[in-house]
Amino acid sequence: MKFKFNKIAISFILWGAVELCSIVYCALRRFREQKKRVMKELYIKRVIRLLPKCGDSIELLRELYYSFGNNKYLRKILIRAIKHQEKQFDNRTYVAAGFSYIEGKIGCAPINYIHRYLAENELKVGDYSLVDIKDLEAAAQQQILLWKTENDKFLTYMRKQRTKLLFEKSVLLFCNLLIYLKYSNDITLLIFVVVNTIGLVSFIILDYDCCVVDEKKREGNLARRNKGKKRALAKDKRLREMFQISGGTGLIVNITLFVIRLLEQEALF
Repeated sequence: MKFKFNKIAISFILWGAVELCSIVYCALRRFREQKKRVMKELYIKRVIRLLPKCGDSIELLRELYYSFGNNKYLRKILIRAIKHQEKQFDNRTYVAAGFSYIEGKIGCAPINYIHRYLAENELKVGDYSLVDIKDLEAAAQQQILLWKTENDKFLTYMRKQRTKLLFEKSVLLFCNLLIYLKYSNDITLLIFVVVNTIGLVSFIILDYDCCVVDEKKREGNLARRNKGKKRALAKDKRLREMFQISGGTGLIVNITLFVIRLLEQEALF
């Protein structure tokens, strides 16, 4: 009996340690993503503020670089974007090159919208003289609101799924543990370990996906914009199905063993 409880204790300690590491990592990642979201909004507001002073994209990037005096992260991105743009020869590639580089680092729907708007205007007119600042600012605010709403809805959905999975995992853990403690054979031990390990892995992955990372590539259309979220939703569905199948199979096997043992006992009497 002591050896039995030692094995269970070791399993719980291992699972607990792994889950604790996952929680700490995801908490740090959420903190970083929140800082990046604030940084992206700051970048958008700074673009709108500096736009009247700039004639074209390269001037805008330079003004942005100087304006972020204490922000080493954004200054590093901007100086590389400037250098990348200055290396281009084709006019269309030149106008979009710096913006594309920035989108690869901190891209999101509002930033990409503003970049496309400015790039198209510069290619058509040659400078920003015809840009309606108030109209662009209103459009940017609308894009920010939509971006936040989409992310909040996605996070709410993923948190609900994580709570459901945690409940299912707890129920299966309790049921499989009771059956293992009653019979203590290799099959019930294997089912207990495998099912709960799958549940732990599924929970960790869902916890990871709750930390939403914005799209880092240029968003050309709605399907491209939601690609990352659709992948996460599909992964969530597959994980839950896998865990439900494994958990259901484990319970069926355990119940079958229980019935067989019960019938054997009745046969003896």
